[in-house]
Amino acid sequence: MSKSSKIKDAFTKNIGLKIVALILGTIIWLAVVNTSDPSTTVTVHNIPITITNQKAITKQGLVYDVTSKQKVDVTVSGNRSVVSGLTADDFKATASLKELSMVKAAPVTVKLKDRSNARRVNILSQNVNTVTIDINKVTKEKYPVEVKFIGKPAEGYVAKIKSMSFNNVLVKASEAAHKKIDKVVAKCDIDEADEDFSKTYNLVFLDRDGKTIKPEHAKLYKKKVKVDIHLSQEKEVPIIIDTVGKPKSGYKSSIKVTPKNVKLVGDTDKLKKVDKLVIEDPINIKGRSSDIELEVNLDKYVEDGLYIEGNHTAKVKVTIEKK
Repeated sequence: MSKSSKIKDAFTKNIGLKIVALILGTIIWLAVVNTSDPSTTVTVHNIPITITNQKAITKQGLVYDVTSKQKVDVTVSGNRSVVSGLTADDFKATASLKELSMVKAAPVTVKLKDRSNARRVNILSQNVNTVTIDINKVTKEKYPVEVKFIGKPAEGYVAKIKSMSFNNVLVKASEAAHKKIDKVVAKCDIDEADEDFSKTYNLVFLDRDGKTIKPEHAKLYKKKVKVDIHLSQEKEVPIIIDTVGKPKSGYKSSIKVTPKNVKLVGDTDKLKKVDKLVIEDPINIKGRSSDIELEVNLDKYVEDGLYIEGNHTAKVKVTIEKK
């Protein structure tokens, strides 16, 4: 028998048994694999969704905001050795603005980053299939710049804005961002200050609740403002007002001023000489039998070089009653 015949005979002899053995071997191998590394299902949470092809919107001079959930959970199946260690970092989720629908929704596609694993993992489902987009025009608006004092100056002093490098600032923002912005403010720290100073401050946005916000798609054309702060001394003095004449016979009078005191601010030397604020126009109660109430403008009674901090008016009530 030739060598080739012997080889052929080795492959064909008892071929049926060999096929059966091969099948049994395969079944046993699969059983072992499934026992030691079974197929399983896991859910991977919080895969961030990346927005792609943004120029489809921005090239039109528009901006967008994602108004729906921006993370997706996926359920996958595969051998336990493969899927059990998968995390959100192993996946890439994208939503293309080129595929934006009429209702402004873009489909979410989730893929494994590792291509070798992609063949061994089946993505069964995902809890987010689309992201919704809000599209806005960009407009420019002018906002007044306000200064917000932080802290309190040294005792006996009051802070005032002397000047600012500019009073208004242009803001380029989406319509949605403009709705969120209430004020543009420079936060100025005056804690324990007792002399004039100048400083440059960053400008920030405040909402209607007075909270600092950083709205998307909002740009300040000037980001810093120089503020000159003047520190003046203040002094609290009583408000004095008199009456003239006498009420109706058998009646008596009393007078009440609200507030009782007023804070004066200004030149230190002048403040030293002032110990009260006198209302030089007395109230005429001659022959009166009923009360008198009036409001007095205090500014007209303050000497030059001084000014009032706080309320500039006082309420005066003259009570006239029987003795």
